Amino acid sequence: MALVLNEKYNNSDKTVVFYKNRFLKLFPIYWTILVLTLLVSFVSYIVLNKGGSLEYIIKNIDNLGFFNLYILFSNIFLIGEDLLMFLGFDGNSIVFAKSFSDISIPLYKFIVVPQSWTLSLEIMFYAIAPYVAIKNYGYYWE
Repeated sequence: MALVLNEKYNNSDKTVVFYKNRFLKLFPIYWTILVLTLLVSFVSYIVLNKGGSLEYIIKNIDNLGFFNLYILFSNIFLIGEDLLMFLGFDGNSIVFAKSFSDISIPLYKFIVVPQSWTLSLEIMFYAIAPYVAIKNYGYYWE
């Protein structure tokens, strides 16, 4: 990533291009998979009465109150999905889960595309990479 940033995106004007390229790399594909997953889950829920994560979300979303906005946001924009892997609802509040067997509602089950939590980490990396990997620090060897 440092090589790409230093060769292709080596000034502040190109940093915006870097972010646009990363956005186009991640979000169109993710949103396509998200919509397809929701469609398949919806059809499965209607036809087979089994909707996987969609069924779980429908049954439990009312229990979370205002926190369901965070879940919706993280499922659409990926930001914060990785945090859902460690949180749960214990009946009264959102808590860090020591063991999901002790939690009545684990929040990782609200991630519609379960593998996408890794993209949340990738987005955080891309957010800081242009500021960490650029060669203007004086110790770059050519």
